[in-house]
Amino acid sequence: MLSSPSLPSTKTSFQGIFESTTSANDRYRIRELTDAEKAAKVTKDVKQLRTFEQSILLNYKAFISSLVTIIKSAQSNETKKPLFDVAITCATNLLVAVPHFNFRTELLKIVVARVSRQAADEAFIKCRSALETLFREDEEGRAGLEAVSMISKMLKTRHYQVHPSVLSPFPLRSI
Repeated sequence: MLSSPSLPSTKTSFQGIFESTTSANDRYRIRELTDAEKAAKVTKDVKQLRTFEQSILLNYKAFISSLVTIIKSAQSNETKKPLFDVAITCATNLLVAVPHFNFRTELLKIVVARVSRQAADEAFIKCRSALETLFREDEEGRAGLEAVSMISKMLKTRHYQVHPSVLSPFPLRSI
């Protein structure tokens, strides 16, 4: 996928992976099986479900890794800018669509790293918007808490030298 010379085919494959990931992962978080669980005797149906879930997890992890690779490589290679835009869109859409699912931390790292920049480009706006949506729609509060923690660490690391709109997802009131 990363070595594909055709941008439209890569965009299409990313969109397909995104659609299949969000439709398959909308119910619950999948945890990796322990060695004891792998060795245990289970029924055919349970074994089939476990195999299916583990394949989803494996492919989703590879997809997230490819997004991270594209985003990092696009910073030094201007020809990968169109792929960068697709990768940012996929990352932000996944974060909003399935915030409860596995590898949320990796998606948040992508988004928070992008909003830590001084320039408010298109990727910055997408990432800030994804954070706003995440905070607004997070019913359990776990994803929002993790995002707030990462943003707080980023602000401290950058000595609060970030674009002012980074704080726009937070309803701040003057005292």
